[in-house]
Amino acid sequence: MKKTFILFLSLYIILYPGCSSDDPCNPGLPSINHLWTLTEGSELNSNGYYLDYPDGLVTTSTNTINYMPGDDGWFDGLTINFKTDGNYFTSGSGGSDCGAQTTHDWNGVLERIYDFNGIYDTTIENYVVNTGGIVSWDGYDDEQPNIQITGDGYSHVLKVMSTTENYLELFKTQMDTFTNWWDPLNDTVYWSNYEETRKYTR
Repeated sequence: MKKTFILFLSLYIILYPGCSSDDPCNPGLPSINHLWTLTEGSELNSNGYYLDYPDGLVTTSTNTINYMPGDDGWFDGLTINFKTDGNYFTSGSGGSDCGAQTTHDWNGVLERIYDFNGIYDTTIENYVVNTGGIVSWDGYDDEQPNIQITGDGYSHVLKVMSTTENYLELFKTQMDTFTNWWDPLNDTVYWSNYEETRKYTR
């Protein structure tokens, strides 16, 4: 009986080793699903024309604006909140020393809160995240994940440039082309480019 017990105990230890220092430690990937507060931002506006559209791009002017919370303008006191709608999943596994699990939702509501000199305004948009972000916000197949933002009659893309548990950096760019269609003697194609970087903490 004693030999049987020892044999059983040996098999139990082999088959069910329990937690050990060799267990995989997988902290949750950083999540965008939080309330974020703007810490700084910048906007770059460039304009020009094409020598031979779509080739020969020429820049005629650039203008850069750097701002902080409290500066005059519509960006004053901006916060954003990527809300979850209940259809989310968790990331991360391992012991408590591995870091907490994180919650991710790739399709939900984006709430923006503006402060116009003490008068608050809230806008609601929808967001859809490139599922490549499930692997890593720092890149998937050498591409940064995109967030498609859709509002009332408009749509644009945000790129997640960097994120940690307490930091989020987003980038947006938009380029338009136009002509002086009212002038039959001017067939030049003009362009205007807008780039925006915003950094948040929580």
